[in-house]
Amino acid sequence: MKLLMSALFTLLIAVEVQAQKPNLVPLIDIFEQVADESDGERSKYIYLMQRCSGLQLAMSSLIEDSSPDLSKKYIQLSSKFAIEAATARINLARERGIVDPDVERMATEVRSLITNLYQDYMNWANENYRLQGAYFESDALFKQEIEICGALSGN
Repeated sequence: MKLLMSALFTLLIAVEVQAQKPNLVPLIDIFEQVADESDGERSKYIYLMQRCSGLQLAMSSLIEDSSPDLSKKYIQLSSKFAIEAATARINLARERGIVDPDVERMATEVRSLITNLYQDYMNWANENYRLQGAYFESDALFKQEIEICGALSGN
């Protein structure tokens, strides 16, 4: 019985630690696919820009109280990534033969996805804080995503 309780406790801890990460493909995988894309397919690039936009929004929220100026920079970076994603999506539609793409609908869809990604990153950061006492400092994957988006932003 003691062994069963110990195994159950270990399983619960493993499930709880695993639950901290959202159901997202690691950003490094998307980045590598975009870098290796030989056929010119741009949808992965668009997704990469949307992910970085959502992450920048989350970073802005996480540091808003402690560093308002830096928080504003993250919002600007988020906007830059969002505009790039929307522009690339519109251009992709044109490349695929849509003469007059519905720009408003596409922008709304991009914004909606970024909002969902922002929430995923906030949930991930808050769960990290709950389990580890830090939003991202103790999470190598989260830090890697921050670094990738930072490199893509030129900052």
